[in-house]
Amino acid sequence: MTKVLPFTILKNYSREITFQVDTHQNLYEKLHYHNEIQLSYIEKGFGSIFINNMFYPFEKGNIILIGSDAPHVFLNNKARRPPLKINTILFDPIIINDILSFANATEYLRLKLLHLKYGLMFTSNLTKALNVVQKIGKSNGLNRLKYFVKLLSLISESDYIELSQSFESLKNLPKNQSLILKVINYTLENFNLEINLKDISSLTYMTPNAFCKFFKSHTRKSYFEFLKMVRIENAKNIITNDPYISLKEVTHQVGFKNPSQFRRAFTFQCGMKPQEFKQKLLNEFDENLF
Repeated sequence: MTKVLPFTILKNYSREITFQVDTHQNLYEKLHYHNEIQLSYIEKGFGSIFINNMFYPFEKGNIILIGSDAPHVFLNNKARRPPLKINTILFDPIIINDILSFANATEYLRLKLLHLKYGLMFTSNLTKALNVVQKIGKSNGLNRLKYFVKLLSLISESDYIELSQSFESLKNLPKNQSLILKVINYTLENFNLEINLKDISSLTYMTPNAFCKFFKSHTRKSYFEFLKMVRIENAKNIITNDPYISLKEVTHQVGFKNPSQFRRAFTFQCGMKPQEFKQKLLNEFDENLF
């Protein structure tokens, strides 16, 4: 008698996998979160992602995986925007366990993806990924599912870094969540303007003293430490886009009162002077010419 073997049929999860393309023209530049896990392939350009209280630079060829309900925003230099193109795949977290069983992922990566709280950035061995991502965008049904499984197999061979693994999720603040998001979004949109404590605390209907305690208790930073961090991150993007720009112009564009204040803040955050950062980029540019 022939032995009957068990066979598991992969459920049709293709409807749970959506695809979209974002450029600098339609990039959603507000801190937000959603239930779906997000996988974004940077096809063109560079910038930063702000996720759970930290900035991380990204560049062409990187893949960023963002956990369910992790607050995040992609930034692409408000003042000078190089072309940016991000291919994004969104999928329901309930499908990841079944999908990974069909992808050739290492056990360590499987555990990371199954318990993804914030995000991962994949940075190497991704030369074949763009072709697979584009096929996901052009296909549907089981073909889309097939290419998605293949993409997960590819990224399992890549080096990666964990994003914001040490910070408490802003999502887990149901009572004050809207106030925190309001303050952070206002700062991301208006960092180049003069912002004083009275004005920013008025957004939360708190006294300045209460606001300072409120903000630090939820972000582990004072508000003005956060503001400096946002300004310096944007300064890095501006200089990276145009290494020949004067530091005086950068100082003005990102909201510092004078070059000396900008230089101190940049050196403290980046571990090098802004002039050294510029020179490093210029040297890399010169090397690429030959």
